[in-house]
Amino acid sequence: MATPQPTAEAPLKVLRFSETYPINPRAVAEHFGRNLWRERRRADLSQEELGVRATLHRTEISLLERGGRVPRIDTLIKLAGGLDCEPEALLAGITWTPGIVRTGRFIKRRHA
Repeated sequence: MATPQPTAEAPLKVLRFSETYPINPRAVAEHFGRNLWRERRRADLSQEELGVRATLHRTEISLLERGGRVPRIDTLIKLAGGLDCEPEALLAGITWTPGIVRTGRFIKRRHA
């Protein structure tokens, strides 16, 4: 099943993730894949050409674009370098909202 690709007319929605409202990790991979596909098309590169520029195999590029995997940080940097873009472009629309933080407090207990 092919992942729908973004167009200039239909921008990507922003995915917000938090511990209190978790989103399926696959959604992160798919969103990243759409960003990668968009940036590769902007650079007018084939998957093979990007693979050579980023020292990754073409099948890895395909897997990432289809949302089958989330890249490691070194792969993210290689892809950005191969695309001549900032890593932020590949992470566009993916944010993290911290979970609720409870502050500590003292509780007075009675001795039994």
